[in-house]
Amino acid sequence: MHLHLLRHGATTGNVGGVFEGRIGGTLTDEQVRALRRIDFDGDTFDAIYSSPLARCVDTAAHLGINLPLLDSRLAERDLGIFEGLTGEQCRSRFPAEFLKFQAFTEDYVIPKGESRGAHVERVMSWLADTLHHECVLAITSGGTIDFIYRLSTKRPLHGGHRIYGSNNVALSSFEIRWPDIRLLSFDVVLSNE
Repeated sequence: MHLHLLRHGATTGNVGGVFEGRIGGTLTDEQVRALRRIDFDGDTFDAIYSSPLARCVDTAAHLGINLPLLDSRLAERDLGIFEGLTGEQCRSRFPAEFLKFQAFTEDYVIPKGESRGAHVERVMSWLADTLHHECVLAITSGGTIDFIYRLSTKRPLHGGHRIYGSNNVALSSFEIRWPDIRLLSFDVVLSNE
């Protein structure tokens, strides 16, 4: 199977450096105009999925993708107490919790949120259910892209000092011959040029 993961368009929260997690997120006006200029051909995929979060559904709509298959397993990690805050606000209000969060460990559960382990379990469940397709597009968030990228590059699923989530409106492509995942391209920003 060929899997193409498209990160949602830029939101006002992304621009402001806010952790959105399960917050729907509103695409910026500039991003909406840019998405509408892209000549996107959804007919090349035999299945198109989307996170049900507004930023993903709206990205699909502005690209001209009608009725993607909504799947909550593609939603970003529930960031609990960090949602709606900037990194600086998280450090100031929840210093111990934010330090644990930044270690990207598997088991740390963000208060009122979820662990990376639970998030990756959702993503892997979704992936297993899509393997019967030939070519899939999923409009999702950075966390999903991070996990698939790490698997394809043989990096540990947890830990490290960065998230491989790609830029907004960037496509990352993989070839999957389960259980092998091979990276074809990463972080290719869609444009109208």
